[in-house]
Amino acid sequence: MSNPIWHNAVFPFVSGLLAEAVGVIAYVPQEVVQQRYVLSHPNSGVTVWSTIRQVYNEHNRNFLKSFYRGTGAALLQYVPSSGIWWASYEAFKYLLCANNGATYTCAGALGGLVTGILTNPFDIARTRIQTRTGDYGQTNPFKLLKVIVKKEKWHGLTKGVAPRVALLTLEGTLFADCYEILLYLSKEKSNTNTDV
Repeated sequence: MSNPIWHNAVFPFVSGLLAEAVGVIAYVPQEVVQQRYVLSHPNSGVTVWSTIRQVYNEHNRNFLKSFYRGTGAALLQYVPSSGIWWASYEAFKYLLCANNGATYTCAGALGGLVTGILTNPFDIARTRIQTRTGDYGQTNPFKLLKVIVKKEKWHGLTKGVAPRVALLTLEGTLFADCYEILLYLSKEKSNTNTDV
């Protein structure tokens, strides 16, 4: 485990950033529809399809404006989250001298903890912009965060931090375990192919 810092933290951070940036473009439209649907009144007769039509018609049928509302906030929240998780996971693996499943799981959980705490304000901004709830008329995540601090004080940036940390800690353990298992299996497969 004597790899330099760029191998243990910087490469995973950059890889996480790039992979998540591509992913955000794929799932923001689904996320916008899902959040709007969840926030609709339960007895209103709203269906997923009517929610899709409503979102589509919001900006004169402009697909990008309608379905990619809050993409900047999503990029701001998800991209650093992925980078932070991968970098902290690899750093914790190094610090824990990880060499078995238990230490990989622990490193993944700690990575989730760090990620949840550091990125919670961006999650708040993304959710409020995409759902149009508590966004104070803002579509810029940085301006929204500034307004939240002004109107709700710093406490406004910590809303939902405990469930978010719990979720990301659990996700971190699952990601770490799946990643390490697949890495192990791919090395075994590679070793088997070179022996032939």
